[in-house]
Amino acid sequence: MRNRRLIAIVLVLAVLLSFAPAVASAEFGGTVKSDHVLLMDADSGLILYEKDAYSKAYPASTTKIMTCILVLENCENLRDKVSIGKIVSNYGEGNSLMGLTVGDEVRVKDLLYGLMLPSGNDAAAVLAEHFGGDFAGFAAMMNEKAGELGMENTHYVNPHGLHSEEHYTTAYDMAILTRYAMQNGDFRAIVSTPSYTCPATKKMDERTLYNTNRFLNPKEKNKKYNWSAVTGVKTGFTNAAGGCLVASASQDGKNLICIILGDRSDGQEGRWSEARALLEYGFEALTTARISELNIPAQTVRVPNAAADDEGSGVLALTLGTESSTVACTKDMLSAIAAGEARVEVNIKLDDVIAAPIAANQKLGTATISCGGNTLGTVDVFASRAVAEKQETPPSETPAETPSSTSIVGGAPTPLRGNRPSAYLIVGAVLLVLILLLVVYRIVYTSRRKRRRGRRKKDDVA
Repeated sequence: MRNRRLIAIVLVLAVLLSFAPAVASAEFGGTVKSDHVLLMDADSGLILYEKDAYSKAYPASTTKIMTCILVLENCENLRDKVSIGKIVSNYGEGNSLMGLTVGDEVRVKDLLYGLMLPSGNDAAAVLAEHFGGDFAGFAAMMNEKAGELGMENTHYVNPHGLHSEEHYTTAYDMAILTRYAMQNGDFRAIVSTPSYTCPATKKMDERTLYNTNRFLNPKEKNKKYNWSAVTGVKTGFTNAAGGCLVASASQDGKNLICIILGDRSDGQEGRWSEARALLEYGFEALTTARISELNIPAQTVRVPNAAADDEGSGVLALTLGTESSTVACTKDMLSAIAAGEARVEVNIKLDDVIAAPIAANQKLGTATISCGGNTLGTVDVFASRAVAEKQETPPSETPAETPSSTSIVGGAPTPLRGNRPSAYLIVGAVLLVLILLLVVYRIVYTSRRKRRRGRRKKDDVA
């Protein structure tokens, strides 16, 4: 009996799994031990791999990605100088530092390089105080930005990432943030820099800052990690967070973002090998597909005011994208779609209420294309043909049928005036009535005369 139940359970699980959507992460054959991991196509947002990417994690110094982009968006001139206050005295032994001195003046640009390359907690504190008034004010700015970006499971309390139970994120949210930040040219320039020379200030000599990202760091001990494909962005570590790495890379026109949070290996060495293996997998697996390759069913929309003789009876076929439009997907995913083992979903968002007249190839909205819950890309939606507007015929009076006369001499026929009698007919009728009255009067008059004569004769005889 128990064996039968076990077999039944296995069969049910097999049936359920057969309906599970294809997930790109199942294609990666490597080993990932870090707690929270995500690999994303930076251009489309397609997730190529994820491990516990939506669970709470501590970001450590990868927090500074948000600090950096906020400063870039709120600073009018990166050459503006900032006075270094006593706040830097709070960051000493045990902190990663840029090396700031109270009373000095340092350009915002230099503070940003000090923030992102050596991961200076002192630079983060100075920038937060300058642009937010204090930590609370800057944290409010950080949380507001996180909300705007859709980072639903992120909360900040400081600009540097030193541990706090109330300072947390997820690997997925970090990918959203990084994808956004990498669209800023100044941000890309900073995080891709192997080393940067800070100019001398009134309290410090010229000095060189080195990137903590081993993929970029030019020092001899990091040569074995160097990889020309990597374009940024930030490292991090605390005892609670473990080793953290946000890495971006570009190769053959493909742009990837890899998030690793919670590397618990000795010396946090695992994050480097895991990131490289994932990025290499991404470059190999990622491809593009034309819309015609996705076996998408015909997409139509009804045009309620289409002309009565419309060739589609008011049903308009939609064209998704142009001939050159493509979406991102993995090679395995594309094969599954071609074999009918994976289904593509289309979510169309129209710009306005559909109504004729519509021109051929007129843009009507956008379509987000996904597979297995994974967004592949968004394309424009066009009308496949023109649709004319239904013409409303105003009600009209039906004219009375009137006979027409034909001109004997070939002139234009002259219509008769309806069915009314002519003037001659009226005059004739009146004369006829008068004649009849006269006749009646004559008869009556003659009859009366005869009766009077008859009375007189009787009187004479008497």
